[in-house]
Amino acid sequence: MNFLKAGCLAIAMSVSSVSVTQAWAQTTCPSNTIKWGVNAKPTNIAAIGDLLQTRHFSQARIGLWGWDPTNVALVRNTVSAWAAKGVKPQVILYTGYSRGYAKSAICNANLSTVEQEAYNTTKQAVSQVQDLVEDFELQNEVPLYPNMLVSGTTVYGTQVSDWNTPCSYLQAAVLRGMTHAIADEKARTGRPLRVILGTVNRFWGFLNFMTQQGVNWDVTGYHIYPHENHASLTQDPWFGPGGPIGQLALFNKPITINEFNCGETYIAGFENQAGQPLTEACFRSVAKHAQEIVNHTQGNIESVLFYSLQDDPSQAVLHERMFGLTYDLDNPKVNLFIATAFAGGTLSLAEMYQVTGRDLLTGAQVTAWRNCGAF
Repeated sequence: MNFLKAGCLAIAMSVSSVSVTQAWAQTTCPSNTIKWGVNAKPTNIAAIGDLLQTRHFSQARIGLWGWDPTNVALVRNTVSAWAAKGVKPQVILYTGYSRGYAKSAICNANLSTVEQEAYNTTKQAVSQVQDLVEDFELQNEVPLYPNMLVSGTTVYGTQVSDWNTPCSYLQAAVLRGMTHAIADEKARTGRPLRVILGTVNRFWGFLNFMTQQGVNWDVTGYHIYPHENHASLTQDPWFGPGGPIGQLALFNKPITINEFNCGETYIAGFENQAGQPLTEACFRSVAKHAQEIVNHTQGNIESVLFYSLQDDPSQAVLHERMFGLTYDLDNPKVNLFIATAFAGGTLSLAEMYQVTGRDLLTGAQVTAWRNCGAF
C-alpha cells in the first residue's frame, strides 16, 4: 500500500467534507482531560525541549538519584529547561534498595533500619528539587523485583496474600519510609508534592498489600504494552472486571499510565521498520489502545506517557533498544506522529498522511485535536 498517496486521499476527503468547526463538534479533544508525554533521558536537553513543545507533550518522566550531586544538578537543569517549554516532570526516586542495588536482595534486613535509610535518602533527594518538581514516583516497577511474589501462586498477583514474602515486606518498609519523607517535605515547604506508586500486569494485590503496610500514595501509576489483538483496556477480562482501567479505578485515585507503547516490540523478530508486519501491527496497537484510554469512563486518567522518546542502543536486551518514538531526534517513527496527534501537537502534512493513510486515525480527528489545550 502506498501510505503517502492513500493518506493524501484520506485527508483530502476529510477536509473537503468536514469543516474544522464541524470536526471540533464531532470529535472529543483528548487533551481536555488527559496530558500526554514521554519517558526521556536528560541528554540533548535543549533539543528535546523543543521537540516536546512542538509535539505538545506536557509531561516528561526521568530518574533521580538524590545522593549523586552530578545527577541532581543534571535533573535540575533538565527540569528547568523543559518547564520553560510547558513540560511538567514526573521524577522517579531511587534508593539503595532499588532493583539492581545490592541491598534490594537482603530481604531479611531489619525493617526499621531499612525504613529509616529510605526516609533519609528520599528526604535528601526531594529537598534538592522540590522547588521544581511536584510528582515523585516511588522507585520503578517494584512488583517486578525478584522474589516479591509467593512461589507457586495461582492467582498471579491479584490478591494481597500473593505478596506475603520477605522481599515484599522489605520493599514495603522502603516505600513507607519514602512516603513519610515526601509528606514531611510537603509539610515543610508548603508545596503540593504528590506520591506516585506504580504497578504493572494485573498486580492489584501489590497495591492492596502496600495499603495494608501503611504505604500511602496520591496517584496510581501503571505500565502497559498491549498488542493489537488484545482486548480493550476497558473490557479485557484477563485483568478483571472493567479491564485494567476498571481495576485501577477501584483505588479511587488519579491514574497516570506512565509507560505505554505496543507489545509487539517484545516479539522475537520485531523489525522496528515501517512497512514491516510487526512494526505496522505496533502502530495499529498504539492507535487502537490510546483511543480506548481517551474514551474511558471508569476512572480519572490524568496522563499518558509513552515509553520512550528515543531508541536506546545501549540496552543489553534487544527489545529494550527499540521502544522509542524516534530512532533518534532527527529520525522520527510513525508512533511519534500518532502520539503527536493525540497530544494536539504540530504535524506536517506528510506526517499526518503517515497516520491517516494507515487508517490509524481519521483526518477529522487529527484536525480537531490540533492545538488542544494540553498545557
